[in-house]
Amino acid sequence: MLSKCSLALLLILIGIESWANRIGNGGNVTVCADAVSLLDFYESKTPPKYKGDAGSIEYKLIAKDVFKRMARVSKKLSNQYSERLDSVQDEIDFLDNVALTNAEDSLHVFKPADKDCDVKQIAIRKEVSLPGEKRFVFDKKLWDRLDAQNQAGLLVHEIVYEHFNKLGEVTSPKVRKVVGYLFQDEINAKDFWNLIKSLKLPLYPD
Repeated sequence: MLSKCSLALLLILIGIESWANRIGNGGNVTVCADAVSLLDFYESKTPPKYKGDAGSIEYKLIAKDVFKRMARVSKKLSNQYSERLDSVQDEIDFLDNVALTNAEDSLHVFKPADKDCDVKQIAIRKEVSLPGEKRFVFDKKLWDRLDAQNQAGLLVHEIVYEHFNKLGEVTSPKVRKVVGYLFQDEINAKDFWNLIKSLKLPLYPD
């Protein structure tokens, strides 16, 4: 049997996890005076494969292309994520003049050394409890500072996180590693599934 102390600690931990899930999880960006970058890309040092400003190339087309390329490593995941992409856009509430609550699920261990740079919350994924309520809240000011590749990366991040969360993940480091990989110039089944294996995710080749 659990002692009273152990039981109390267990209840506290359950409460913390429940609260974290209730306030939502989300995406993060590194914010500097001259640039905003998805944390996934900053950590993986992913170079811009899709060049161009948000106005000159459609971020949703980039996300579609990423999931299309993903068929090289898993047709099942490619189809699943592509289908979700068609609906996720309608579930985003872009808000001006807000500072989103820190979901504290990023668990990042480094950020730009420049004192004028920081890691900020750009997106919150929350539980939907009211009719017509949107599932995601995006900081529009930060969103507008992202280029098309980073905007696409944020959508891909939220879709992959949604899947991984159903597999039991409640933090985002593993999601960021997968997103960073998917935006590389060259992806292949061997490297992808080795990555999945190293992250100890319950996913398997088709």
